[in-house]
Amino acid sequence: QAALQDSGFIGGPFFDNLSITTEGLNTHEGLVQQAHQLGLGDFQVGDAAEGKTLTLGEDCSLDSVKLSAVAAEAGGLLLLNSVRPNPFLGLSGALVTLGNGLMDRETKLRLHREVKPTVDTPLCPGCGSCLSSCIFDAIVFSSGRAMIDHKICVGCGECMSACHLGGIGPNNGMSIPRYQKLVAEAAGAVALKSLSGAANSLIHVNFLTPMPSQAGGSFGRDRFLKGHFGALMSTDPVALDQATWDLLIQGAVHGLRQWSGFLTEPTPLMERSEALGIGSRQYELETPC
Repeated sequence: QAALQDSGFIGGPFFDNLSITTEGLNTHEGLVQQAHQLGLGDFQVGDAAEGKTLTLGEDCSLDSVKLSAVAAEAGGLLLLNSVRPNPFLGLSGALVTLGNGLMDRETKLRLHREVKPTVDTPLCPGCGSCLSSCIFDAIVFSSGRAMIDHKICVGCGECMSACHLGGIGPNNGMSIPRYQKLVAEAAGAVALKSLSGAANSLIHVNFLTPMPSQAGGSFGRDRFLKGHFGALMSTDPVALDQATWDLLIQGAVHGLRQWSGFLTEPTPLMERSEALGIGSRQYELETPC
């Protein structure tokens, strides 16, 4: 907190939103408790109150999304993203925060409805890792193999990250690019709202931090390569995510999969975001002295 305030970017308050899971730290009380442990005194839960409905363009798949209350009322936002693998989006960076993280929980659920995972039965060893990761009780075992009840599943993807053999994937191959485009369109609505206010009212920071090798996915991973620790900052979330992606796959024989363990790449997300005018995939890295 002190470092951010010294940088001149923070006016407060700090905030975070509920995810589509509502257990442990992903509750109002849990987020407040975590913020207290981090020493964030001026903290709010972003969607504790009614959010603001944003209307999407005619060429978008959804007619509207709802921005969390604190984000909707802020004059500007500094969006801090700890970059992580994402089974549906390739990586969680600036665009995911803009088009998913800032939304209220109901909008997040709407976005995830079409990306329900399914079990590739021959690869399922019956280890139970996915079972323990699902807080919605959508996974059952039959004859020693996992099965997902899509009537209960909300599409959070936690089971995909938990599966050690990569035996769980999207139930429909076309759902991945569609979901990525939905997130891009939601991000576009937020960016348009921001552009109507002060210039550069959205500042994005992607933190590249080390992770345990077993965190998410099943493929052998190098994780962040030496020299890639640190942070990337931009007012253009598309350029920022493109630069982040390029750094992650640089020198990796198996590309993004070597880092994340998933086959998904963020190309549809960035292409749709660029087409909507959120930013450009062209960038130039500048290193501060």
